[in-house]
Amino acid sequence: GFDENGVVVLCSEKAAQELGYVESDHITISQLIPLFNGRTIKEIKTSLCNYDNDVVVYRNDRTCFFSNVHIVEWNQENIRYLCTIENIENKQMIEKEFKQTEKRLNDALKAKSEIVANVTHELRTPVNGIKGQIKYLVEQTPLNEEQKKTINIVNRCCLNMEKLINNLLDF
Repeated sequence: GFDENGVVVLCSEKAAQELGYVESDHITISQLIPLFNGRTIKEIKTSLCNYDNDVVVYRNDRTCFFSNVHIVEWNQENIRYLCTIENIENKQMIEKEFKQTEKRLNDALKAKSEIVANVTHELRTPVNGIKGQIKYLVEQTPLNEEQKKTINIVNRCCLNMEKLINNLLDF
């Protein structure tokens, strides 16, 4: 909570811990949020009442973090304005990690698709070649019963291999 001069008059324990300030520091809103530097609390109230945007907030040790800031007029006791500051660094980090994970997943899916396409081609091409040679052999060559039996076995093996390839790729 801030008074009419923009001086912090009320601060939660968590906020004090996060920001590194103690009550006796007499901190102003413009020290916490340099965006408000040079403005009176009235100017801040006029232009930024219910302000909600990502802003940089500074700790006592001058480190800073991005945050969502909400300011509303309060006018209760010595508190003129209430301000909530939500540290969104973790949220931004999680969003960045999510985007990186999503990209890795998309890359993995693309790689999987390429592998499946390559495996399909590399497995089916020889099988189709064998089947084509069998067809040519049957059409162009007179075969005895033993040769026909052998050709039928090879043909069934090719059909079984095609089923196995399809099942494997479907899996």
